[in-house]
Parts: sequence; C-alpha cells; structure tokens
Amino acid sequence: MTKIYSLIHEYKEGDKNKILDLIHKFDPLLNKLQRNSNYEDMKHDLVLFLFKIVDEIAVKLHKFEHDKHIISYIEKSMKNRYIHINKQNQKIYNCQEIFDNYMVENQYEENFNHIIFNDIIKDLTSKEKYVIHKVYFENLPESHVAEILNVSRQAIYKTKTRALNKLKRNIA
Repeated sequence: MTKIYSLIHEYKEGDKNKILDLIHKFDPLLNKLQRNSNYEDMKHDLVLFLFKIVDEIAVKLHKFEHDKHIISYIEKSMKNRYIHINKQNQKIYNCQEIFDNYMVENQYEENFNHIIFNDIIKDLTSKEKYVIHKVYFENLPESHVAEILNVSRQAIYKTKTRALNKLKRNIA
C-alpha cells in the first residue's frame, strides 16, 4: 500500500499522475459526501478542493510525516468545505424559493388588480385607455405618446385629463 505522504511528495516533485492515486484513495469519502448532499456537483467541487489542499500542504512539516495526520487533515478540510458548499447552496435555494413564491403571489395579485382596473376603465374610450396605459403603466412621457399617435402633446394632456376625471367619477 502506497503511503499518502509519498504520493503527495512525488506529486509535488513533478509526477502529476500521483494526484489520480490520491483522488482514488479519498474516493469513498468523496462518494459519501456526494450522497449526503443535494448539490449535484459536490464531488467535483471537492475533488478540485483536494487539488488545492495537496498544493498547499507542506510535506516537509514533521506533523505530516505520518499518514494518519495527513488523512485526518485532508478529511477535516474536505468536510469543512462540504459544509461551506452546502450552506452556500442552501442560501441560493432559499433565495430561489422566496423569489418563486413572490412571483406566484404577485401573479395572483397582478391578475386581481388587472380585473379591478379593467372594471374601473370600462367607461373610457379606447384612446383614453391607450393614453392612460402608456403614461401610467409604461411610464412614457406624454410627448412620446403624442409622437406615437401623431398628435400634439397638448392633445395627449387633454385626453389624459379627461380620462382621469372619468375615473374619479367612477371611483366616487
């Protein structure tokens, strides 16, 4: 059985194929962490993190001369990384869930408001409806609406004022 210490040392000396042996040695841990996670790329992220650990580990330190110390260090580091990745993904999932719920709630609210709005504007002419929609819902300036309809800005202002007066009467 090849010692982990010698695999890391050989990898750092330039034998890049030794990293595959290291990944193979930690494959059971990687598979276990992947199974326990809802994140489908967990194993891939942890393998990349293993590269980082191996690159940063100082094999010349006396505490890493025995495999049990190296294995313990790598396992703890990978478990901490696993926790960190899961927390990040949980935040993303929670934000997505809140956004989805907000969109569903707003869709119902928007539909309800649309029904009420259509009931209120039923007495307006099609031109008045168009002007109110463009000015208040699309936030277009009156001059731009005037260009679209090929009329003066003053005509749009009068149409808008007339529509608003009708709406006030309908609401009151």
